[in-house]
Amino acid sequence: QGLLVVKACELAELGWQPEEIVKEITRVRAQSGILFTVQTLKRLIASGRVGSGQA
Repeated sequence: QGLLVVKACELAELGWQPEEIVKEITRVRAQSGILFTVQTLKRLIASGRVGSGQA
């Protein structure tokens, strides 16, 4: 979320209109994601984030 705020501020400094900024941030947000890797699923299973059947 913080990166979206930074992007919105940059667009505002460039003179973008608020409606355009909202549209662009919505577009960027829809295309954003996060990926991560873990060495073991042990903690994810223990926390319930991943079921033992899925692991």
